[in-house]
Amino acid sequence: MFLFRKKKNTNAADPRLIARLNGKSLRYVTRRDEGDYRETVIGKGGSLNIRNDEIIIVCEAGEVLKKPVSEVVMGELLSNDGATFEFDGPEGRITIVAYYTYYRKVD
Repeated sequence: MFLFRKKKNTNAADPRLIARLNGKSLRYVTRRDEGDYRETVIGKGGSLNIRNDEIIIVCEAGEVLKKPVSEVVMGELLSNDGATFEFDGPEGRITIVAYYTYYRKVD
């Protein structure tokens, strides 16, 4: 009965997540070391944009990340202070963490 059901792509990015991330201002961007989970700051001040199915993170030093959405596994931090981006690089799995600039909402 369920033999021909199409499987969901678990790596596909959620369109709602993409809409939330697009245009975010960034405080800083770090690269997480897989061995001991230390984070190294690779850029400060910038923005996160998603254009033409590509994730583009630009900081004051230049372009930090530019990858197709289909090659990146992304998700927001539990604190909603930033987002993580995981992808395969030349030296193995790379994790980039982008921390948002905090703006206080005034009603």
